[in-house]
Amino acid sequence: MKLREMGFRDYYHNYVVLEADALTEECSKTVSVKEQDCFLLCSSYINRSGHLRFNVLSIGHHWNECRKGLGKEQMLGDFAPEQLAGMEARPVEPDDRMIEKNSAFLEENYRNVPEKLMETRANPDIDEIRDDFYPDIVQAGFVEESSIREYPMRLCRFNGPFAEGILLEDAGPGRLAGTVLRTLPYAEGRRRQQRLLVVFSGMMNEEEKKMYEHLKERGTEVGFGFSESDHRRKN
Repeated sequence: MKLREMGFRDYYHNYVVLEADALTEECSKTVSVKEQDCFLLCSSYINRSGHLRFNVLSIGHHWNECRKGLGKEQMLGDFAPEQLAGMEARPVEPDDRMIEKNSAFLEENYRNVPEKLMETRANPDIDEIRDDFYPDIVQAGFVEESSIREYPMRLCRFNGPFAEGILLEDAGPGRLAGTVLRTLPYAEGRRRQQRLLVVFSGMMNEEEKKMYEHLKERGTEVGFGFSESDHRRKN
């Protein structure tokens, strides 16, 4: 299976081995690379710029022999998904050393990331509308005449049932890039794929504020939308 054919949860904070051929040479500054070392053991994370990256824990000469450099504290390399998307990949069940090394790396990388943002990254329900390269960017839909048109939104937090973020491109009059969007989930098509519908955008008037607070309160009480997981934990 190619890496591009895998789902986001298959590699995000998980472990895959990739047949990377000569790309392993880029790890030579941190570990000795021989000609037969054509495999990378990677996990992935989101860097401070919001870009998905693949961190290399170790290299090797076979799918099942990919542990060279695993004992080192530092990662051996760091690649963009564009560099790896077409490569053959296999998921790996991690051992204690893999988890230990990756956990220390992730803890340092996420040191100053807001907890609310991390909560959005942990939610798998919206994975299919995430951007392939910038996973905090999702598609949010505005009702336009008889259809819903989607635009990119940088997700910031869940707030009760709402997923809230920033519009990244102009979407018509009064909907300029930088506008705060408050969205609710809905299911689309036979697959019941979860998508986001913009309910409130920009500055709210008093009536909208009252409706927003009412929906937030009631949604949290009954476990609707993105408050559902919190509701399950409390009950």
